[in-house]
Amino acid sequence: MSQGGNSADPTHGENDCKICEGKVGNKEKALSCDICLRWVHIDCVKIPQAVYGTLKKNTACPGLKWLCEQCEKCFGKLRVEIKEIMDKQVELEKQQDNLESKVAKISTELEILRREMTDLGKSKVNEDGNTQVKVVEEIGDLKQQVGELTARYSNALSGNLKENSTLASNSILSSHTRTIVGEALEREKRKNNLVLFGIEETHDQQATKDKVNDLITLVGVDVNKVKYFGRVGRYIEGARARAVRVVCDDAETKRNLLKAAIKLKSETGYERTYISPDLTKEQQVQDKKLREKLREIRTHHKEAKINHNEIIIMEDGSRKVLYSVSN
Repeated sequence: MSQGGNSADPTHGENDCKICEGKVGNKEKALSCDICLRWVHIDCVKIPQAVYGTLKKNTACPGLKWLCEQCEKCFGKLRVEIKEIMDKQVELEKQQDNLESKVAKISTELEILRREMTDLGKSKVNEDGNTQVKVVEEIGDLKQQVGELTARYSNALSGNLKENSTLASNSILSSHTRTIVGEALEREKRKNNLVLFGIEETHDQQATKDKVNDLITLVGVDVNKVKYFGRVGRYIEGARARAVRVVCDDAETKRNLLKAAIKLKSETGYERTYISPDLTKEQQVQDKKLREKLREIRTHHKEAKINHNEIIIMEDGSRKVLYSVSN
């Protein structure tokens, strides 16, 4: 799912609970799904206080993740496939190690036999000719052994290629699954990132960092919890100022910065500055599609708004979905 939108647009409902759709306040106990990034009150999903305390410290335990029920169902099968691939990879590496050991041993034996043949060929023939006969016989035996070893060497290599081919074919993900895996990894990488638009372009990186820190301080967020990452994209002379990417220490800092960004509209010098989640290409496409559809729907429903990747209106006190990105 796409998180979509930016904090400066109140129609997005970035901080609504995914279950009850109520607002998630700063002091309320809630968790953010590590896949869809949506917030859920712990009471709505019946998470014990002790478990909540452990999950809240996930910055100290990077491997600890929490998924909402929908994402758990969606990515459960994918997780099994990835584990199977990893197990096959381990098996392949073990077979490769065994083969390399066998090939090294065979190569050593071949080299020893070649040396023995060379030494025998150089032996002098005794007067009665017995040595000559013996040398010819031993060379014949050695040639046979070399042939057998060469065949073993060839079979080992061809067998390995066949095994590798079989394992590789079993390990290759479908194109669709690779896309899902790639998208999930990219969203995971960006989950605590934000993008700042409207920061004046300058070749002085320190000046840009100072400007970002001033902005963060202005909206009341701890500047020590937000790290400057750099400009997005390649610099083009005369083009619009590139966006600036920052990385928040945790999901709570990201959430607070997004909520506070609405203040920028009323601050001198920041009227055209806004903050957005760092969306993947797929999320950007979905977000654009949503915004275009919202403009179309608002010709008939002025009160329509984007909420949790859907365009909705409130009708007789009930939430009515007019459009969803899954359509």
